[in-house]
Amino acid sequence: MDIGIPSEKLFSATFGVSHRFYSPGQGVRDIPLLAVGQDRGRDYRTLIDAIGGTELTLDLVSRPENLQGIDIPANVRAHPPVPLAQYRSLLKRAQIVAVPTHDLAYPTGQSVALEAAASGCAVVVTGTRAMREYFRDGIDAEFVEVGDVEGWRSTLQALREDPTRRDRLGSAARHNVVNKHNADHMWAEIADVLRDRGIVKGSRQTS
Repeated sequence: MDIGIPSEKLFSATFGVSHRFYSPGQGVRDIPLLAVGQDRGRDYRTLIDAIGGTELTLDLVSRPENLQGIDIPANVRAHPPVPLAQYRSLLKRAQIVAVPTHDLAYPTGQSVALEAAASGCAVVVTGTRAMREYFRDGIDAEFVEVGDVEGWRSTLQALREDPTRRDRLGSAARHNVVNKHNADHMWAEIADVLRDRGIVKGSRQTS
């Protein structure tokens, strides 16, 4: 898509979150399944349809308007947006974090997914083009196809019954952020580009 900016003025950087601010806690992970997010790219209808009629329980933190027109079953607890400190606490307590999204022209859901990963949660995401830039299916996250109700249901039920698999995914997810998708890495890349282009002075960063 032509947005009127010369290509030589553009560059890409590896997006990341703070792996120090978002980190695993020492307490019990007593939230079996958590979903957080309020942008228009979230596909909560698919997730809630997958949860309905199962023994799964979902804590969903979002704005009421994100859930308009969706029938909320008894095993889904809807919460309004929470302060940052409470959000971080929820990630430390969550066993599984679900990030259901639509496949849009722009990335959506990656911040929550990476923050959950940094917190050591087992992460399940919609396998959009954007999410495939951040995670590897079956290694540091589980992917479900766009709009796949049965896929979400079977994936979440399987993880619920397999704590060893959850722990493995959570550890790999944390490793993914610590080693690549973290803010230190992102800003070092940006700083190196600015130095290479003569915008700021100094030597390139080495990892």
